[in-house]
Amino acid sequence: MGTPESRLRRWLTAIAVSVGLVVIVAAALAFVLVREIQAVNRSVGYELAENLIDANALSVAVFARMAGARGYLLSGDESLLEDRNVARGEAARRLAALRGRRPAPDTADLLDQLEATFARLDVASERSRDLFATDPAAGVAVWDKETRPIQAQVAILTGQLTAAARASYIAARAAATAASARAAALLRYLLLVVVIVAAILFYAFARLSRALLASQRAEQEQATFRLLEQVPVGIFVTTPDGAPYYVNRHAQALLGRGAERSVRLSDLSRTYQVFQAGTDEPYPTERTPIVRAPAGERAEVTDLEIRRGDDVIPLHVVAAPVHGQDGELLYAVAGFQDVRELQRVAMRDTLTGLANRGAAQQAYARERAAAARLGQPLAVAVLDLDQFKAVNDRHGHRAGDDVLRRVAETLVRALRRTDLGGRWGGEELLVLLPGTELAGAARAIEKAAEAVRELTFTGQRGASFGVTFSAGVVLAGATESLDEVVARADTLLYAAKRAGRDRVLSALPAGGGDAGA
Repeated sequence: MGTPESRLRRWLTAIAVSVGLVVIVAAALAFVLVREIQAVNRSVGYELAENLIDANALSVAVFARMAGARGYLLSGDESLLEDRNVARGEAARRLAALRGRRPAPDTADLLDQLEATFARLDVASERSRDLFATDPAAGVAVWDKETRPIQAQVAILTGQLTAAARASYIAARAAATAASARAAALLRYLLLVVVIVAAILFYAFARLSRALLASQRAEQEQATFRLLEQVPVGIFVTTPDGAPYYVNRHAQALLGRGAERSVRLSDLSRTYQVFQAGTDEPYPTERTPIVRAPAGERAEVTDLEIRRGDDVIPLHVVAAPVHGQDGELLYAVAGFQDVRELQRVAMRDTLTGLANRGAAQQAYARERAAAARLGQPLAVAVLDLDQFKAVNDRHGHRAGDDVLRRVAETLVRALRRTDLGGRWGGEELLVLLPGTELAGAARAIEKAAEAVRELTFTGQRGASFGVTFSAGVVLAGATESLDEVVARADTLLYAAKRAGRDRVLSALPAGGGDAGA
């Protein structure tokens, strides 16, 4: 089938070819029609019209010639002979014009007869005129006997010629009208064909566009879902009517199942084992964020939990509607996270992975209470990387971040599982060592220092370098806060720095004596 783009190209090619064929056919038909109309109009507008005009003018000239000759014989007025001669010349010119064009049907013989009759008329007219000069009565008699019959024949022939020319002109006009009617009909058919083809192409294009949009939407949806698979948050998507549509990998891990598309809206809590936090009551459907979202509400709750066997998972859930560009509701989407995981992440330093300052304070309070209850010591160490600013200045902050990260990892590996490492601030690290005497704590930190000395880092232009740290180790007093303990450890740490760095100093609880290590 190909991609939507390739299908679109094929359809556009087919549409372009179809449009081209329609245009070519339309142009050919229009050309034929124009040629036919032009031919008919030329025939009517030029030759046949001129033939009719000349035939009528010839008839007029014939009668003018007859009138001039007859008037001269009756009055002897020489000017009438001049009129006759002018009329005779006009008749000859019109006859020659008719001869020079394509004759109308059935007029060729008439023209031959007229030409011969004109010649006879000229002979008879000259005889009667010559006799009239010497014997008027004889000239009139010759005219009545010889010339008048010839003139009557000329009149008949010119009448027939005029009638034939008029009939040809009328027939040509009728042909032009018929051609125009045919042209109009063909143009209507052509327009109908163009409309039908355009409608078919529009329908095909509309279907193609809908299919392409649906395909693109499906591909975009799949691309979005593939992206959501990488999100470290549970994503739950429903259709506008509330049916489960998509559940990402993280959500499936939390819920223990995927999108149950046959599940009804009222059964969501039961199907996915959603309860009100701390109770055995199913979470009310109308309060569920994913149910409230299709109504246009952005909902957030923290009072629900899901159960998978004996495991109870408290969730933080946020849901909202997703609309298209036209405002149409497309989906309802809920994002949720394990509250325990949120708490764990909230207690971790993002760079080193160690406990952050707040988590370290909570851990210290917990361990100090346990130490007081059990009568055991609690050692606290504060570590600071030596000349760390120079590392950042010389090799860049990226290298500095790498140093902090790897030193933290090395520190964790060097300590016991019961010990807690944290980031107190900047390049300063904190270690809690429960149940550990001062000497043992100092040895544990010295062991970590040795492991850090063995690390090799790569800086600017491939240069290799190593790092060390200085540390102060103290035993926490039963009533001391962590800030007070850290202040005493910092005093030892700065003493270690002044003593040449890369060393560990330790001290007894507040009020006791100091010892170096």
